[in-house]
Amino acid sequence: MNKMLKKWVIFFLFPLIMISCKTYRTYVPIQGIKVSFDGGNNYEKASNIGNIEIRIQKNNAPNGGPEITSKFDAYSPIKRPVILTITEKNNLVLLSDQMGKAFILGEIDSTEKNCNYDCKINYIKTDKVSFKSAVAIFPYWHGWHILSGQPLFMRYHYYTLKVQKSNGKMLKMEWKYSVYKIKNNGKPYIWSGDYCEDKGGGLTKLKIK
Repeated sequence: MNKMLKKWVIFFLFPLIMISCKTYRTYVPIQGIKVSFDGGNNYEKASNIGNIEIRIQKNNAPNGGPEITSKFDAYSPIKRPVILTITEKNNLVLLSDQMGKAFILGEIDSTEKNCNYDCKINYIKTDKVSFKSAVAIFPYWHGWHILSGQPLFMRYHYYTLKVQKSNGKMLKMEWKYSVYKIKNNGKPYIWSGDYCEDKGGGLTKLKIK
């Protein structure tokens, strides 16, 4: 196989492999969203201005998949945490990334006027909103953890929020946790709950485009 043919094989196969790397996909409905304008999650070198809390409706896990977490915020212990800023202007809630790109997340609920902490917001009616859970099909090396009894290999569990405006502008936020299978008193193995590692987990991506 010559070099050019190898490149074409890789070019076509690589996207297929990447697409297949997540399984147990399921979309879950959002129950509510709150924001805070004061303070934020503190890190060693940077901190968020404000916070976001998304709650999803209790949902049965997909067939054979792990349980789905029901609350998500801006927390992440990774070395380069996601930095965001949440502000309010004319009853609209703006979420900005570290580069200063702003996205209208929603409008403050009429019952939450003059609110600074845990304020309910409503999405703009014309926005398309989705929240997806997906488990990676391939495990990763977790390492030796004798005292905790955790396995050598785990799988990543991703959660993705997408909000798309009618003009095409989009917000994408991704949370990442780890899951593994554990013994179930002689019965078939069951999934653990979402595990947030010190080296990665929580909110890991924020894109506004």
